[in-house]
Amino acid sequence: MPPPPFRLTALGDPYLSGPAGPVQGRAAHKKRIALLTVLAVARGRPVGRERLLGLLWPDLAPDAARHNLSESLYVLRKELGEEVVGAGPAGDVTLNLDVVAADVAELGDALEAGDGEGAARLYRGPLLDGFYLPDAPEFERWTESERDRLARAVGQVLEGLAEEAEGAGNAVSAVGWWRRLAAQDPFNSRVALRLVTALDAAGERPEALRAARTHAVFLRQELGAEPDPALQLLVERLSAPAPPHAPARAPEPELVATDVAAPDAPEPPRDAGLPPVPPGPGPTAPEAGVAPRRESAPAVRTRWRSAPPRVRLAAAGVGLLLGVLVSGLRAPESMAPEQEELAGDPRRVAVLSLEDLSPGGELRTLATGITDRLIAELSRVPALEVQSRSAVEPYRNRTARFPDLVADLRVGSVVEGTLQRSGDSVWVSVSLVDAGTGRRLETVEVGRPLGDAVALQRDVAVEVTNALRRRVGTEVRRRAPEQGGNAEARALVRRAGQLRDDAGLVAGSGDEMDVRGALDLLARADSLLERAEAADRGWSRPTVERGWIDLARAQLGQGVGLERRHATAIGRAERVLARRAADPEALELRGTAVFRQALETPDTAVQRARLEAAEHDLRAAVEARPSLARGWATLSLVLRVRGRLAESDLAARRALLEDAYLDDAADIRYRLFFSALSLGDHARARAECAQGARQFPADWRFVECRLSLLRYDRSRPPDAAAAWRLVAELDRLDPPGAARRFRRPYSPVYRRMAAAAVSARAGDADSARAVVARARKEVAGNADLALSLDYDEAWVRLMLGDTAGARGLLRRVERGRPALAPYLARDPVAAAVGRRP
Repeated sequence: MPPPPFRLTALGDPYLSGPAGPVQGRAAHKKRIALLTVLAVARGRPVGRERLLGLLWPDLAPDAARHNLSESLYVLRKELGEEVVGAGPAGDVTLNLDVVAADVAELGDALEAGDGEGAARLYRGPLLDGFYLPDAPEFERWTESERDRLARAVGQVLEGLAEEAEGAGNAVSAVGWWRRLAAQDPFNSRVALRLVTALDAAGERPEALRAARTHAVFLRQELGAEPDPALQLLVERLSAPAPPHAPARAPEPELVATDVAAPDAPEPPRDAGLPPVPPGPGPTAPEAGVAPRRESAPAVRTRWRSAPPRVRLAAAGVGLLLGVLVSGLRAPESMAPEQEELAGDPRRVAVLSLEDLSPGGELRTLATGITDRLIAELSRVPALEVQSRSAVEPYRNRTARFPDLVADLRVGSVVEGTLQRSGDSVWVSVSLVDAGTGRRLETVEVGRPLGDAVALQRDVAVEVTNALRRRVGTEVRRRAPEQGGNAEARALVRRAGQLRDDAGLVAGSGDEMDVRGALDLLARADSLLERAEAADRGWSRPTVERGWIDLARAQLGQGVGLERRHATAIGRAERVLARRAADPEALELRGTAVFRQALETPDTAVQRARLEAAEHDLRAAVEARPSLARGWATLSLVLRVRGRLAESDLAARRALLEDAYLDDAADIRYRLFFSALSLGDHARARAECAQGARQFPADWRFVECRLSLLRYDRSRPPDAAAAWRLVAELDRLDPPGAARRFRRPYSPVYRRMAAAAVSARAGDADSARAVVARARKEVAGNADLALSLDYDEAWVRLMLGDTAGARGLLRRVERGRPALAPYLARDPVAAAVGRRP
């Protein structure tokens, strides 16, 4: 029987995936993820509608709540298949686990069947970790209850497996299971005592002492409590000098960290783009997304694991700190000295050999190849200090102890992983481990068909490297102290940053409700930043951040006019520049806002002046601080609009180099594609498009770039069928309604016009003319979109052999947008029209 086409991961960070990767759009809305989770926990048993209404829409009137439930079920059936949920005669709802597999359902089956190892393997973290529905308190109580129930059940399983291993004399396996349990329940001194005892029994006395110290530091830092006296007595005994003539210890056995954290959901693409800059090759990529200083999705979802109920009760006397733990806020901004000693710089990375789990070691060569490729890929990132192959060699086969690796190489991050075969495919699982705590920060799983070993190594290494770079960036930012400002202002800025990051994620779906939610989050972030300004009037950071909030709200199309938002952002930047004339962050903000103004300016002379001013500010910003990847990226776009394509390409490459943690890599990669395309370098454009698709498989732009290549690259035979297949795929990834909400109303038109040009070159003139006629109706009454269509129709006319018609359309574009004359002079269609008789 084939596996279910969809999978819900509810243990750890929740997400829904399908045959093409992460599910985007309305089916991935938080309420629908919550609904699927409730049904998955029931494991195929029916759940009453009234129960679902009470959990998810408790504050709505009954009719409104029933309407919302019916709409959610309709959306799930439409996007995941009609059979995904069933309804009984009494209105009960059932999840079809043959359509959507769920790890929480599989965990329940394993626990019921007494499959302890299977349950331990499935439990990747607390149920719906970091997931919150603010308008559904009953759902939060249900989640907390289920989370505790599953954690207790898995805890009992882990303890049973550990004791079973001890009874069988397998000390190494016992240590592994106790480690898992200690990671799951870090407040439990009894578990810590058993782990320390197991480590000592395995001949790992230094590691046993280290585990005990780590547990003590954790309790003091988080609960202000001391560990169990029995643990303290054991530490004293283990720390005592050995008696004279004590027998030598046996050789130390191998220890492998087995604690597992849930993988982070793939990040949604940032599509909140600017208006098109016609007559460029299609709609312009977003110059900066909803969250301009966006962290990756893992940054938003980094949360403390919930403490077990007995610990929360015992810690009731430390009310505020307990509130921090239970409410899911981020890690505290400072560490105790002991913790600082354990937590090294996350930018110092060691890559261990991937472990081959296949029978007979048939994947050993592939494991070595992927390991070496990972080292090479990570070493290309200037911000990372990756240990050389020779430095890690003594630890590559895991014969040395993990603490020795950390102490000897002084690394803050360790990369480790496994390979295993499943039929004709190989699955690679790679984790980023915090060297100080042994906690897995990120786990990336990649499955590929066996075949071309070189391509497999490359694809896996690139995908894993990208995920690890983003997560290392998260850790670097989390640990880095805010520069300047008093304590109150810094705390407010951090909270505002979290809200803005959340807004970026919420808006990623394009759903109108989500966009409204994102705007609400941005408004709350702005209020916090306003308070930060008042708390420390000499600190410029809150003012600059408010400017980026203005630009983000403008991109989401809030009621206030664009000009007003842009002007407000410029005013904030200028207030900072009045105090510090060369402040690079303020220059970057002003340059970006002025560029956005220029795109909306109908007056040619004013537009040219604004483009020149934007370039001046952005150049000054990146000269003062070359690490401003976003500044380089915006400068690249300014230069492209001004027709300086080679300089634009260089600025985009510099942006990619400086974007150490891939905050803006998708935007930059897209610009590199168009730079190559505009320069007529189709081979490099094809390579940039393919690289973007590998890095960002869910980003519609790296599907659209394939369509643009079909139109631009006339050295290859036209493939109209392929072009229209890409249009259909784009409509699925980036529905026309979502494009319009993100102020990209021309995107759906562009796709069809690009395909029409390919059809025309393939000889289907009637089809191409029909597409043009429909497009004219769509843009009727909108002079701006009509100019964009003039440019794209010129391509179609050129492919139909109507050179005079194409030339006339381009002249109309030049009259409508004279500021773009430098760009047009270099544009491929203009050059083609000029060369033809």
